[in-house]
Amino acid sequence: MQKTLHHTRFQLLFIGLFAIFPLREISAQHIFSKDDLVVGLNVGAVSYFGDLSIYDFEPLNKLRFESGITADLFISKQINQYLILKANFGSGNTKSNRPSINTSFFNRFSQVNINLSFSLKELIIPYSSTRIDFGIQAGYGIFLYRSISYNPDNMNVIKYNGLDQDRKKQGKANIGAGFSSGYYIAYGLTDKIILNQNTNFILLNTDSFDAMTGTTGINDRIMFLKFGIAYRITPSNFDRNRDTCPSFGEWNKFRRR
Repeated sequence: MQKTLHHTRFQLLFIGLFAIFPLREISAQHIFSKDDLVVGLNVGAVSYFGDLSIYDFEPLNKLRFESGITADLFISKQINQYLILKANFGSGNTKSNRPSINTSFFNRFSQVNINLSFSLKELIIPYSSTRIDFGIQAGYGIFLYRSISYNPDNMNVIKYNGLDQDRKKQGKANIGAGFSSGYYIAYGLTDKIILNQNTNFILLNTDSFDAMTGTTGINDRIMFLKFGIAYRITPSNFDRNRDTCPSFGEWNKFRRR
């Protein structure tokens, strides 16, 4: 319950920032233009939080015993000084084991996630020439997943949920969804190449992601920890505008002293 409350508070904070900084700079012409387009690849870990997890507050053990690999392709577009719209298309797997009830699970999933990022760097030091950007993000994702729970001592299946005993597809995939929130850090290696790290926590709308329905009343959760590289397809309209911004010009004068 505490995790759910923190997740909800983060989303309310994100919505509040939009209320403070209205979307007055957004125009349909710019949204559908070719400016500020970026494509990239992320790889990393996806960690599971639910009825079968026991290392929620032990990060190293969480990564070792209750996480899997994930990768995705993404495309993003900066829509004003503060906001970036991003779509991720990826897949991954995760696992966990709870010895006290002799139950383990394995899961595979594909996902589509739409995120809106808010740049805290632009809020704190607007129009700075630094290559570092950082901020918060929130969005919504849809998942197709398959999972299986089993007894790790004898490998007897407890519940089939789209996978058979050999972890091969069985029947239809399950559909899940959830709101996400997190943060990102980006560094412009060159004008075209961008390195990034982002973390997202997703509260799913299902308690069967782990092929087990618990008694806590809290749905399953997953967290993505990803590192990526991106390529800027078209020049940034907002970077070009920095040269005409009075505050940016004054900063350049100070830097040359």
